[in-house]
Amino acid sequence: MWFTRQRRDIFKYWDGVRNRSIDPEVAWKTMWADPDCVVKDDFKSADAGDVDAWDRVQAMGRRMFGVKAYSDTQPGLTEHELSKLIGEFVRYMAVLKKKQEKSRTLWALSVGVQPDESTTQPTSELSSTPNESKNVEPSPTC
Repeated sequence: MWFTRQRRDIFKYWDGVRNRSIDPEVAWKTMWADPDCVVKDDFKSADAGDVDAWDRVQAMGRRMFGVKAYSDTQPGLTEHELSKLIGEFVRYMAVLKKKQEKSRTLWALSVGVQPDESTTQPTSELSSTPNESKNVEPSPTC
């Protein structure tokens, strides 16, 4: 196999029952494409105390991670646990995106290509969102 074994960038989390893993890029795209939650706006509004925005963020997180709401008859995550999970995921993606930008730059240098804006900057609005994620991360105390 041409690909050497190395650390894989897989996001791991607990769903209230068991440990799970998810491809972070797929989850990131799912989060930003959610039909009910406008991430950039709803994260800020939820953080400011908007209950409806909070509910949309929570519902998006449950869909994205496939996590059920905790109750005395059903295992799952509480709202606070889900908020922490979403926050951890956003922070994980910010680090992953920075790491990927460094990898592209190092690759370009290794093959003798001078890195330019196209190799060091995101090429789409979706991949530019990690830079914005620092400002839209929900606080765990909402």
